[in-house]
Amino acid sequence: MKFIKFPRTILPGRRKSSSGRDNGSKDHLKDNTISDQELQNLDLSADLQTNLRQIRAILSECSDVVYREFDFAQDERIKLAIVYVDGMVDKIQISAQIIRNLMLDAPLVEQDEEFTRARALTLIKKKLLPIQQIEETSNLGQVIDAVLSGDCVLLVDGHASAIINATRGWKGRSVEES
Repeated sequence: MKFIKFPRTILPGRRKSSSGRDNGSKDHLKDNTISDQELQNLDLSADLQTNLRQIRAILSECSDVVYREFDFAQDERIKLAIVYVDGMVDKIQISAQIIRNLMLDAPLVEQDEEFTRARALTLIKKKLLPIQQIEETSNLGQVIDAVLSGDCVLLVDGHASAIINATRGWKGRSVEES
């Protein structure tokens, strides 16, 4: 099995200290690297572009990472993005069950409900993701681990959380003679 190695760089954003308090983005590291432990302490931002910049910085050495940005069908002002590693996911599942549902499918809310940007993440999670396994996280380290494990991550602008979708689909090698 081949592992992907990537450099850890210092990222702007909130960082929790061991006491649980947020520290600024001024880092004590002089070599511009970030350890796995420090990555696990970074939180996502509510700004989609900030999150994408951070993920791109961490995965800059991985040329097979796919970033797909698009508008939400329910409200074009809400921007979405998915991130995954090409070759490790089931692309049919991503196309049919995530992108199509979010870009094209029927309205999410009933006639007596009001759709708001603040409710977008909850409504997407409950009504538009038919994938069996999903998990919500606000931790950047978990997002990176999920992407590198073959899952697809959905980011919603205006929310400091991501939805990890179990879309692993890399092809297994059949038993054959060498």
